[in-house]
Amino acid sequence: MSDTRFHATRAGLVGMMVMFLAACGGSVQGQPSTSGPTGSPRSSGDLIDGVDPCKLLSADQLQKAGLGGQGKPVDGALETGCEYSNQDFAARVYKNKTKNLAEYEKAQHAFDEFEPNQVNGHPGARVVARGSKGNGGCTQVLDLGKGSVAVEIGYNYGKYQGKDPCADAMAIAKLVEPNLPK
Repeated sequence: MSDTRFHATRAGLVGMMVMFLAACGGSVQGQPSTSGPTGSPRSSGDLIDGVDPCKLLSADQLQKAGLGGQGKPVDGALETGCEYSNQDFAARVYKNKTKNLAEYEKAQHAFDEFEPNQVNGHPGARVVARGSKGNGGCTQVLDLGKGSVAVEIGYNYGKYQGKDPCADAMAIAKLVEPNLPK
């Protein structure tokens, strides 16, 4: 993908996650919890294992989101996902097996924006990476027990004026959410 801003936003999120995980290297006291930050019950099993990001959107849903065609699998150090693009923006749907919504909440100081919300009643958060506000990028996170699934939008340079990337990320997340394991 040729959009520098999208990759800079993505690199910022990955860098922040690496720093956050490195800072969390100490031991944890107390009993493990099986509830998300909103108190909703979660399965003791790891729901994230069964998620294939490239299968979370059907062809019809991709068409509805303006992202026709097949996604390109992308793998990173902390996440696996699928990237879709059109002439204006790219969308990535990815999973993180170790970072759930509570971890995002703990690291909210590392974001320009962090706003807990819900996607079709599912706990989530709107996140804009530090230094990315107003640059055409936004991520909608969906809590999934021990991990999370996120929809990240990155508009191509010069294509984001008058657009709301967070609304676009939410619209795609609303399509993804019913396809998540319960």
